[in-house]
Amino acid sequence: MTRRLLLGSLLALAALALMPPGASAVLSAQGNLEVVSGQTNTYDLAVRNTGDETINCMRFTAPNNVTITSVDGANQEAPNRFAAGLAENIVPGETRRYRFRTQSPYPENGGGTLSVSSDCNTDATSQVTGPPATGTQPPPPPPNPPCLCEGLSARLLDPTIRALHGRFLGFRIRWAMRCSAGAPNRCRGRIRVFTNPGDITITRPRSRRVRCVGRRCPGRTRGFSQLRMILSKRLRPLATAPVSRRRRHTDPYPAINIQLRFACIDANGNERRLPPKLFNIQFDRYGQVNRRKSDLNGNGVADGPNRRRPR
Repeated sequence: MTRRLLLGSLLALAALALMPPGASAVLSAQGNLEVVSGQTNTYDLAVRNTGDETINCMRFTAPNNVTITSVDGANQEAPNRFAAGLAENIVPGETRRYRFRTQSPYPENGGGTLSVSSDCNTDATSQVTGPPATGTQPPPPPPNPPCLCEGLSARLLDPTIRALHGRFLGFRIRWAMRCSAGAPNRCRGRIRVFTNPGDITITRPRSRRVRCVGRRCPGRTRGFSQLRMILSKRLRPLATAPVSRRRRHTDPYPAINIQLRFACIDANGNERRLPPKLFNIQFDRYGQVNRRKSDLNGNGVADGPNRRRPR
C-alpha cells in the first residue's frame, strides 16, 4: 500500500515537472459570416468560442467598403464596426450569432476582423471568413418588358365629297392594332397613305403614328384618323350645284386607288413593315363615291350591296 502511494506521488510530480512554465487558459474564437435567406443585404456573424475561457466582450470590424446600417444584439461603433460586451458569457464550445444589415451586398468572402476578450481588456484577434459566393443575394427580377405591336390594319369609312371650286374627298380611317403582353402604353405603329400621283394631294395626314390606349396589353386597340385629299381638275365635279341638280356625266369618272402601308415600331424606334392594303374608289355618274362598286375594306373585292361593316 505504501509503495502504491509513493508511486502515485512520483507520477504527479513528474507531470507537474513536464508542464511549461507560465501555462494558462487559452482565449480564442472563430468567426464566420452567413447570408440570411429571404432578406436583402442581411447577414449573421457566427462567433464560436474555440478556447477554454468564457468570452465576455466581442468586437467585429468589416472591410472599409462595407457600411453597416443596423445590428441586433450589439452596439454599432462605426460605419463598419459593432461590439458587444460585459455580459456576453459565451462559454467554451458555444456559438453566438449577431445579425446585421448593410447598405449594399457584402463582398463575397470579404471577411473581417474579430476581437474577443474574457476580461474586456485583453483581446484575442482572428480573421472572419465568408460570406460564401453561393450565398450572395439573387439579382433583382428584370423589369416588365414593354408591350409591342404585333399587327396593324385599317379600313376606310364614311366617304365624303365637298365641291368648293375643286373636289375635296375625305374618309375616316378605322385602324386596329394588336399588342403583346407587357408594360402598357408602349405599343406603337405607323400608317402611311399613298394615292394616284398627280391626281391627288393629301392634306392630312400623309403619315400617322398610332399607339395602344390605356392598359390593353395584351389585346387589341382601335382608333380613328381623318383622311382628307384634294383631287385634280380631271376629277372635279361638273358643277358646284347640289347633286340632284347636276348634269349627268356621260363618261365615267376615273377610279382612284388609295394604299395604306403599315409598320410596327419596336422599343428602339425601329419599324417592321407589315402587308399593305389597297383600296379602290369608284365614282358614279354624278361624281359621288359608289360604295357598292368600291372596295373600302381593302380585301380586293367590291363591297357590293351587303358590304361588311368594319368592327
